[in-house]
Amino acid sequence: MGRTVAHRRRNPATRKAHRGKNHMDPAAELAESKIYHMLGAAMTSAMHQTGQRRDLLSAVALLRDLPERGLVRGQVGTIVESLDEATALVEFSDDEGRAYAVVPCPREVLLILRTAPLAA
Repeated sequence: MGRTVAHRRRNPATRKAHRGKNHMDPAAELAESKIYHMLGAAMTSAMHQTGQRRDLLSAVALLRDLPERGLVRGQVGTIVESLDEATALVEFSDDEGRAYAVVPCPREVLLILRTAPLAA
């Protein structure tokens, strides 16, 4: 076993010239990578072509009561899945983060809450 460790220590890959070989794609370069821009453009294009909304994980508030689900106007939830263009699956949680309702909601009864202004 000692021989294996000694062999690894003498390995040319650990010389000073080869240090840092495991950092081939640092975070600073990732933001500028070609694949990053290509995928972003393709995903944006696909969203516009299909007309699908991409509001996953958006905070929403109910605009009207849903008595059949035990929910009232003003309750805040999170979109966890887009079921179709007219319906989203919304999770409603308490202050501790425990879900008390996960229900399909018509999009017309949901107000998406924005925390930052949208670009015009």
